Amino acid sequence: MTIGVDIDGVLADYQGGLRQVIAEDRGVDPETLTRDTDWYFPQWDLDAEGWRHYHNLAVKGGLLARLDVIAGAKPALRKLRRDGCRIRILTQRGATGGQVVKLADTIRWLADSKIPFDEFTQVRHKTSVECDWYVEDSPEHIEALQERGKRVIAFDQPWNRQASATHRACGWEDVYDIIRRESGLAAGA
Repeated sequence: MTIGVDIDGVLADYQGGLRQVIAEDRGVDPETLTRDTDWYFPQWDLDAEGWRHYHNLAVKGGLLARLDVIAGAKPALRKLRRDGCRIRILTQRGATGGQVVKLADTIRWLADSKIPFDEFTQVRHKTSVECDWYVEDSPEHIEALQERGKRVIAFDQPWNRQASATHRACGWEDVYDIIRRESGLAAGA
């Protein structure tokens, strides 16, 4: 069984890293920037163009190599692999155009963070990659995958709560439990 796992917002705390960059640039305390945000962070007075500006600034500064790992990700992925699953990292980083992205920083982050995985795929449309399960935070990808009959777990984030999801996880323990329960996996298979 193959599990497709997104990076930003699922494995990596991209929002927290970007929040630090914006706070530093604006000379404000990061706590003044709410974590309860929508896509493109309008609560931080950003639109798509503003997000792109800060994203590029952050990436040029090496943000993608130093993001925090989302709590519980590594133990859950290790358990899934122990249970016989293959982990395929699926990311749009560098595949979408219009963004400055350092693929080397992404690979370095995966290695330095000791994220257990079997494959790495850089892809614009995640529906084009075959997996048994997908763990995703983008509302667009959640809906596109479900429309094609794929089993997707919406990794709960403020920006995806409007997305209709058959499965929703509030953390990595939930992801592991959903996959085990719905797939009939025995622990340590």
